[in-house]
Amino acid sequence: MIALREVERNGGKGQVVDLPLLDPLFAMLGPQAANYRLTGRLRQRTGSRSTNAAPRNAYRSKDGRYIGLSGSTQKMAERAMARSVARN
Repeated sequence: MIALREVERNGGKGQVVDLPLLDPLFAMLGPQAANYRLTGRLRQRTGSRSTNAAPRNAYRSKDGRYIGLSGSTQKMAERAMARSVARN
């Protein structure tokens, strides 16, 4: 988009944009592509849950609303739970 903007602003020639197309895809898939290549099995659907970290999901609160919680490491999850318990 920056190259197109350059053409619009300065009326010049376009620019060469060298961008790998697969890198963002592999970043989004995480280890799933490698796991499939090794095992030949597809991962089951998990919705908003993560199989790599817990807790990570959308949870319903006491008042019926939803909250997104992601404790990517054990320490983060412990701190989140400790604060939750302390408030109740």
